[in-house]
Amino acid sequence: MKRVIFFTLLVFSLTGCSHKTAFSVFNISKEQKVLAANTQRVKLLQNGETLGIINVTYLNNFHHYKGNKQVFFIALYLKNKNQYISFLLNNKKAIYTEKLPKENRYAKLLGLNEDWNQFYKVVFNVDKKILLFSCENTQNSLASLTFLTY
Repeated sequence: MKRVIFFTLLVFSLTGCSHKTAFSVFNISKEQKVLAANTQRVKLLQNGETLGIINVTYLNNFHHYKGNKQVFFIALYLKNKNQYISFLLNNKKAIYTEKLPKENRYAKLLGLNEDWNQFYKVVFNVDKKILLFSCENTQNSLASLTFLTY
């Protein structure tokens, strides 16, 4: 019986009542935490072949945009640089797309400022709580991600 009590106390003392998150282990700013929490990464696939990787960051939870504007930061790596990719949100095309320079604020905060990435700021006019972000090329859909507004 003494061993059971000792073992139980040992387990509780080692695990404790900590409220740490993954962010508490790293020395990162509040901005980096918010951006990382609103970023998703997915491989762009076509017929089982990887065409590239896309990191999509939902910026509305970082900046508070007015109206129905849904704004995203995109870090895109494509194996074939000549391939055309379009971005859709809830099956609607972007109303504004801006190619960003290699040195930009979001890439730096997210640690994505590698030379092989292309960076974009994309704006959509969508008024929904659930946002389905998708990437397509001329043949078919390559990837889709879901974001929630709050």
